[in-house]
Amino acid sequence: MAHCIQEQIVAWVKTKLAELVSAGTLIAVERPVRDGLPSNVRHGLLALYQDDPAEIEATHGAAYWNLPLACLLFAKPADGSTTAVDTTLNDLRAHVEKKLMEDTTCGGLAHLVTIRAPEHFAHARGDWEGVIVNVEIQFGTLESDPFTQV
Repeated sequence: MAHCIQEQIVAWVKTKLAELVSAGTLIAVERPVRDGLPSNVRHGLLALYQDDPAEIEATHGAAYWNLPLACLLFAKPADGSTTAVDTTLNDLRAHVEKKLMEDTTCGGLAHLVTIRAPEHFAHARGDWEGVIVNVEIQFGTLESDPFTQV
């Protein structure tokens, strides 16, 4: 069964980010099965979440959308590490942003990829910290058919 354009875009993003796993920058890219944090937070993990798209406009039978995605990057330094956690998070964030900007059309599925301001987060017990790379993807479909791109 073919997926709608929105799902194809999110799958493309996950595949693109998985190239950072092959390069040794990340250990995994996951789309969690349930809402919330991944079950096994570990150093170098990227968890990809999508929010509800916001309609930009609908005109002449086409609907245009902004799809927000959040790439949560986790840093869980080893005991005895002397590298500042901010250094790790800065580098991870930069790699993700650079990878996503290599093709701002998501392989032709979207009109534009935009990186928004990042957000820091931390575990309450101090076990790990992270940064969210916020991404917005503009795309269009037929107003009556979310499986057909415009």
